[in-house]
Amino acid sequence: MKRPGTAAAVVLLSGGLDSAVALAEARAQGYVAHALSFDYGQRHARELHAPLIRLTKGEIVARGHALGVDFSLTWSCYEPALDGRACGACDSCVLRKKGFAEAGLPDPVPVAE
Repeated sequence: MKRPGTAAAVVLLSGGLDSAVALAEARAQGYVAHALSFDYGQRHARELHAPLIRLTKGEIVARGHALGVDFSLTWSCYEPALDGRACGACDSCVLRKKGFAEAGLPDPVPVAE
């Protein structure tokens, strides 16, 4: 139900990360979000494989490190600084920082704190 004086946004949820980010961004900007999803015939419509779903962020970082992931090539920040460094304050940066701390590893991504 739309509240008086609020804008509405319709977000198409395709199952990808970008649609989830679009939904989060719409809500963060104060929109009343209405999600729309449909089966558009991709062969993975019924597949679900989420091997990391039950792991903590620290466990995910530790597993990535053990597998040789170059974390300097990964990015999590929603609000990067103009020079490209991560903000260090958004929810994603906070969770990333916690994960690296739990794993006992330094995060190679520069942060503008």
